[in-house]
Amino acid sequence: MIDHRLPVWIEAHLDGTLAGAELAACRTALAADPALREGFRHHCQMAAQLANELGPRDQSKSAELARRIDGLLADSRRVRSQARRVLAGLPRWPARVIWALAALLVLAIGLPVTVMALRASSTGAAIAWREDAGGRSVLVAGAQVTGTVGMAIVQADGSRLGLGRGAKVLVGDRPGRYQLDHGLIEARIAPQSPAGFSISTPSGRVSVVGTTFTLLATPVASWLAVSEGSVDLASAAGTRRITAGGRALMPSVGAPRLLPAVDRRPIGSWVLCQGSTVMNPRGWFGDERADYRGAAGATRFATALVAAADAGIEDLRAHGAQGVILWDLEGNHEQIQRYPGDPRLIGDIAPEMDSAADGLFTRLASAGFATGVRIGVHPFRRVGDRLVVDPDDDRMLDEATARIAFARTRWGCTLFFLGHNLTRAGLDQMAAGGAIDPEHHATPTAVILALQARFPGCTFIPEYAADETWALTPCFAMPSPAGLARAAELIRRWPWATPAVFQPAGTVPAGAIELFAVTNR
Repeated sequence: MIDHRLPVWIEAHLDGTLAGAELAACRTALAADPALREGFRHHCQMAAQLANELGPRDQSKSAELARRIDGLLADSRRVRSQARRVLAGLPRWPARVIWALAALLVLAIGLPVTVMALRASSTGAAIAWREDAGGRSVLVAGAQVTGTVGMAIVQADGSRLGLGRGAKVLVGDRPGRYQLDHGLIEARIAPQSPAGFSISTPSGRVSVVGTTFTLLATPVASWLAVSEGSVDLASAAGTRRITAGGRALMPSVGAPRLLPAVDRRPIGSWVLCQGSTVMNPRGWFGDERADYRGAAGATRFATALVAAADAGIEDLRAHGAQGVILWDLEGNHEQIQRYPGDPRLIGDIAPEMDSAADGLFTRLASAGFATGVRIGVHPFRRVGDRLVVDPDDDRMLDEATARIAFARTRWGCTLFFLGHNLTRAGLDQMAAGGAIDPEHHATPTAVILALQARFPGCTFIPEYAADETWALTPCFAMPSPAGLARAAELIRRWPWATPAVFQPAGTVPAGAIELFAVTNR
């Protein structure tokens, strides 16, 4: 009850109508309740924040306010009239009631709070507060914050920035000014004054006036999804307004661009190989009797590939598919990573496919389907006649870029499944039979965002993905209870998140992309 009545008491005191029994009740409650006293300290910090909002050009007014409050300490009988005159002498700032709170309650109630907290300071005034499991702490201009699970930056006006794990934020010189170096922010911003609310990133500035959005920043690009309201993206190359339901990408080089809605139609997964024999060393079509060796074998393979493509096209049509991803264009190779995931290798390790691939992709595209390939993100090295993964976390982006660029240029591919996209530590964990933690072992989200910036119009489906990667792109969901539960949780968090899952038709979760096996016959 007391917490509910406190704002009423404050308003009445401002109006000069708090008197008699109500005044006595107010004083008694505040004197007796430690929580209310602590709450009052919080309001004093809010007043300091507003003092800082006045800016350098109004520092004289801030100093005058502090002097008046110091004078009022000597005579609490003049509190109401003096507080109102102080407010009347200031500009009509939107949160001026907070000033009155600091000016009148310190004096009327006599609580042990230092008035010095009210004085504007370029270094010590509260800009916002950091909230996490440990409680709440003041953030001043220049403070650097690193996100942890459950952490948020909150402002006096109710604006809230939820920080993803590892996000790096620099607090600006006044409320509503932040710099996101990298990482994810989930923001709910209160309606703003004309000065607005903005977050700077390495690729540009995000300006909002009362909205809810998710922002991810990396050195190469920033990504945005707006749930409510509107957001302006401004870079050196131009400005673009994104409204509710829109998603956009702002590269470090180039103008911001609106991203198309995710195509949730099914995608065919075409596995061409199974096993191997002496006559069919790469296991094409799992045919143990076929002989695809030499020039004659290449001709037989090309004929079989056309027949398989025609059967696959009928299967794609039956599923209402948007396209197909060829899983093993380089053939079946027994190694640490079963499929090389590098289409550049086919001339060397699968010459029969090299001579037939152009016709295959043309056939699929002519039937109206988008095409793609499964790629890896690590380089390979040869060990005898085998190819083995040579993990190099620093080269993941360059390796993926080169392979995607090859498939885009040669065949017009736009669908890419990023297979075994794990860091070196993740691959070592997999080899040892240990559990994979996507938050620590998956390709960094920055790599996925960089690929989106480099290849507009392409869809990337990582096999392993940290939570924040789900905000950016369709991600593979393991068709297990745990995998589907995680997908459902992330969809609740981000309604636009899109899992891609191998599930029988009719059992795919709502909003998911069905991955289905394409027949070879």
